[in-house]
Amino acid sequence: MNARYRLPTPVLAALLMTTLGGCANSGTLPSPLRADPPAACEAILREVAPPQVRAGDDIRVVTAKGAVTIRTANSRIRAGRECVAGQRQAYGAR
Repeated sequence: MNARYRLPTPVLAALLMTTLGGCANSGTLPSPLRADPPAACEAILREVAPPQVRAGDDIRVVTAKGAVTIRTANSRIRAGRECVAGQRQAYGAR
């Protein structure tokens, strides 16, 4: 290796290390788009179990159970939409 390149290499390495060391110690700023939304919406949007149907069940009872299940699912969907809209407002999303 040529002698004229030996001196600048350690100097450049030292400068690079101090520059990178300063970046590592400065810390990072949190991103404005990075947030952990509350689990409130997840609690609302849980699955609705299908009605249990057994052989010999009256069709009117099975139909009523199905209707109740659909109403329950739809009310959870509506509540979930309202929750998500509220979270968007809280976080300033458009």
